[in-house]
Amino acid sequence: MYTKILVPHDGSALASAAVVHAVEIACAMHAEIVLLRLVPSADETLAEFGVDAIGGWVPETAELAREALARTVQRDLVAAHELDGIEAEIEALGGVPRVSTMLLERPAGEGILQAAAECGADIVVMSTHGRQGAGTELSAIADYVSRHATLPVLLVRPPLIRA
Repeated sequence: MYTKILVPHDGSALASAAVVHAVEIACAMHAEIVLLRLVPSADETLAEFGVDAIGGWVPETAELAREALARTVQRDLVAAHELDGIEAEIEALGGVPRVSTMLLERPAGEGILQAAAECGADIVVMSTHGRQGAGTELSAIADYVSRHATLPVLLVRPPLIRA
């Protein structure tokens, strides 16, 4: 039924909960897992620093721009390293025929759907919440994906923490 499972992962423990479900499905269906990490673009990072790349460069923004771009490169390296670690953990478990990774500079909701189309995913398995933590409602990203997807989406709730 499923041959390729897209698993968006933002590096959070909540996102890792979805990986467990994806592995179970992949083992049962002999499906490939594609781990996806979306990172901010250089322009988004520049905007965080208050630099408008479109408006042109002025000497006052040059240092901010260098710092913003260095942060973008660092984020990309960390994200790639985290994905490689998750990929290695899945491969060590055995039973999943193939695991691959995608690292893209795209907005989260749209980026997940675009990545699903690009890699030919049959299903998206993702957490209901990510780095912002588990609230009472779906994260904006999970909500967007579940409303706009043309393929099945399995939303994994975070584990209940009992006091």
